Amino acid sequence: EPLLQWEFVAALFKRLKKEGIHTVLDTAGTGDLKGAKEILKFTDLVLCDLKFATEEEYFRYCRADLTEVLYFMKLTEQMRLPLWVRHVVVPGLNDGPESLRRIVKTAGLFSNLQRLELLPFKKLCVSKYEALGIPFPFADYEECPDSKIDELNQLMERFRNDLL
Repeated sequence: EPLLQWEFVAALFKRLKKEGIHTVLDTAGTGDLKGAKEILKFTDLVLCDLKFATEEEYFRYCRADLTEVLYFMKLTEQMRLPLWVRHVVVPGLNDGPESLRRIVKTAGLFSNLQRLELLPFKKLCVSKYEALGIPFPFADYEECPDSKIDELNQLMERFRNDLL
């Protein structure tokens, strides 16, 4: 998470900008939010994960604070940075219509939102968890097929149109 090592990321992005290189911050929106302001000064695009749209789910599954993520996203809006929100779809956990509706509504709160992207849950990280001797908390969930993402993208468009 880049916001946990903001000093390094801010220095790196500052140098990249001096070289004329486009910078993209890929974050979960949690960490040192005061340091985030420094990084964002040198950021061209923000990719922010929105894992859930309720405080309860955020804490239960991520041990994180949704309010912190929303504050970070508001900061990107205040700084007029393009924002892409990404949401990982986990079958049996957050793939239902109501969950998606809440994600669309929450992401739509930000005027700088340029894109809302649904990503399929995959278990690519299982070997890392095993190597570290840490149980993978989502081991019991199936990977998300592309067909489910296609179906939810259509539903997402309907929800977005309803909100306009």
